[in-house]
Amino acid sequence: MPQEFHIGHRSSLVTFMAWGLLVLGTLAVLLAWWAPQPLLATFCALWGLACAATGNALGRRLEWGRRVARTMLSSLPLLAVLVGLGWAGLQPSLTLGLGVAAMLLPLGWALRRLNSRGVRQEFA
Repeated sequence: MPQEFHIGHRSSLVTFMAWGLLVLGTLAVLLAWWAPQPLLATFCALWGLACAATGNALGRRLEWGRRVARTMLSSLPLLAVLVGLGWAGLQPSLTLGLGVAAMLLPLGWALRRLNSRGVRQEFA
């Protein structure tokens, strides 16, 4: 079956991911204000600013934005574990483990779609 290319096509998936990264970045910066530990607050603030910048670049269909978005989405479970452990006083809980496990399946799907041929074509 021949491959169809849609030149100039802007997929709604990439737009949704760009807005999602902007929202995640804003939430991470807001979360940094209420973090109980200064190191956790700094990490959340830096991750949030990087996430917002990446979401903007992804929305503008910049190639570096697509590449960095993969890294930012891959680091999301690590951020969830660090924030969860920061608030739980370094005591891991079953809820934290289940939350991170539930996050991995949709993140894996999103990362796979972000690296698909059709999406890569948008950024060329």
